[in-house]
Amino acid sequence: MNRILLAALAGAVAGGGLVAALLWPGRASEAPLPQQPAAAAPAAPRAAAPAPAAPAPAELAPIAARIDQVLDRLIALEAKVDTALAAPQRSAAAPAPAPAAVVDADALQQALAEVDRRKFEALPDGELRQLVWKAMQGGSGDEGLRALEVLRGRARTPDERAQVLLELGMLQRERGDEAGLLESARSLQAVIDEQGIDSARGLEAAYQMAWTVSRGNNPAAGLRWAEAVARSPNATPGQRINARRAGAIIVQKLGHTGRARAEFQALLREIEGQPSHEKLAAELRARLAELEGK
Repeated sequence: MNRILLAALAGAVAGGGLVAALLWPGRASEAPLPQQPAAAAPAAPRAAAPAPAAPAPAELAPIAARIDQVLDRLIALEAKVDTALAAPQRSAAAPAPAPAAVVDADALQQALAEVDRRKFEALPDGELRQLVWKAMQGGSGDEGLRALEVLRGRARTPDERAQVLLELGMLQRERGDEAGLLESARSLQAVIDEQGIDSARGLEAAYQMAWTVSRGNNPAAGLRWAEAVARSPNATPGQRINARRAGAIIVQKLGHTGRARAEFQALLREIEGQPSHEKLAAELRARLAELEGK
């Protein structure tokens, strides 16, 4: 608000002259009357009209009071404007963040599993077999299991299916948990049921079954599987030796130390001196030494 204007208004009210001059202006001169025709006698001169009298101070009092009220309002308005300009500017409110997207954990896991399954399904048999071999040598058992699941779907003959189930049973057992042992037993039992226990695949599945069930809480059942393989007329010499070794280890686990010692000694006498069984002979000697120390 222009303070000079306010001061001028205030001075005018105080003096009263400005208001009087604006409301009752005087006439500087009268307009000349029109001339009479020359033939007429000159008219007597007219007296000038008197100037209007200036208003009395009592008449100016209400007007001065009104101007004071307007001035007070202008001063109050100016104070409000100054206060508003001095206040800190408020920034626009930041938009509320968008709600976080809700992720379905189950759906995400299923999608990832589907991507993984398709990745393995795209691999040729040779690469899948390579993954299985690595898993059998102590590599990633999880990759080996997924590769075998794909190979089982591609199996074209009963023998191919039996081979895949046999390898599945072995890798499932190596998981070490109860669920893995149960899955291993089911896979191996499927081979025995389809091929028969006296077939080549059936005998191998029975031998692996001895290790699966004995690793759980039923070593006695594992011993029966091992003895069944050792007695089978269709077992090869290698299968029979492996079954006898497994049986002796399970007997030791059952706490029959004397019987286990006798089994280890008999097997050692049978293979000792054979180059193909040097590693097994060394293992049997170590087991016998352990038993002698007890």
